[in-house]
Amino acid sequence: MRVFILGAQPFRSNMLNISDLDSPLQIPYQGRPLLNFFLTSFPSSQITFVVNENANFTKRMLQGFSNDRKIEILEVPSESNNSLGPADSLRLALSKTSTSEEDVLVMYADNVVDHLEIGKAIQGQNLEEMDGIAFSTEYQETIRYSSFAINDDHLITKFYGKDSEIQGEIQSRTDIGVYYFKSMTLLKTIVESSLSSQIAECFVDSYQFASVDLKSWRDLGHWDLLTNPGHIGESRPFNSIQFDGNGGLIKSSTNIEKIQNEIAFFAGIPSTYSLDFPRVKTLVDQDHAYVIEYWPLKTFSEYIVFWGLTTQKTKEILQIINSRLLTYRDYEGKKGRID
Repeated sequence: MRVFILGAQPFRSNMLNISDLDSPLQIPYQGRPLLNFFLTSFPSSQITFVVNENANFTKRMLQGFSNDRKIEILEVPSESNNSLGPADSLRLALSKTSTSEEDVLVMYADNVVDHLEIGKAIQGQNLEEMDGIAFSTEYQETIRYSSFAINDDHLITKFYGKDSEIQGEIQSRTDIGVYYFKSMTLLKTIVESSLSSQIAECFVDSYQFASVDLKSWRDLGHWDLLTNPGHIGESRPFNSIQFDGNGGLIKSSTNIEKIQNEIAFFAGIPSTYSLDFPRVKTLVDQDHAYVIEYWPLKTFSEYIVFWGLTTQKTKEILQIINSRLLTYRDYEGKKGRID
């Protein structure tokens, strides 16, 4: 199966405290750039990454993997990038590829899905009677996502853009930006014969596509949705960390003394230094747990290993760290120093 990852749109967010990303493929996910997730999810597939021509850092990262993997990098002109929709950038990419009967998976680059779930979903469909699959989730009444109506056989009957109001449709699903096509030839025919900027709108009127929900889907393209289970790594065996669903982390521990020390530490931080630390939102249990703000930022080591900091930027960060440590050195909290 051929895989297309659409990452041409720049990703900007207040979560980034050093520089803007030049592609959503650099969104941090479990301590690594999101592009690493795609490479490990589809180890035997040829992956085509569609990126902005000015996404130089992302292109260098991908080129570093190209010797060991079947990777293709297709560039979208930067001057037209801000006005392009997903189908537009895919259309430009397909103009540089040849037709074939190989099946194709197309995904937005800020999506995380379980490739095994996708494989089972494809095998479970009667593809002799349809042209492909538009993966979905339960209908969400929001302007963030497009959606489509389905009939009793779960075939898509109508497409709704982000600003459209759905009226009188009993069965509607949210379009998550993951699509399966029976062949490259079919994909090129569908996209190149339409002027729509949305992929689902290209096929909804003339082709048979089924809507199949993905339970594993996560959208990392919005600040508030980055705090999803699985975005952080595993905790140590005696600790438990989980999201509270409201931008916070619930941390509990069987090591009562350790958790009490942490609570006392955060409670004793003077206001002068408060902006340097996440705030404790709630004390769930004075002995066992607390809720603290979750900041989905990259660590210094992650920047060095996976994001390739320049020597100058590394020196700047070390100077900031050293300055902070000198500031904290003489502060004695209720349960120890800030180290």
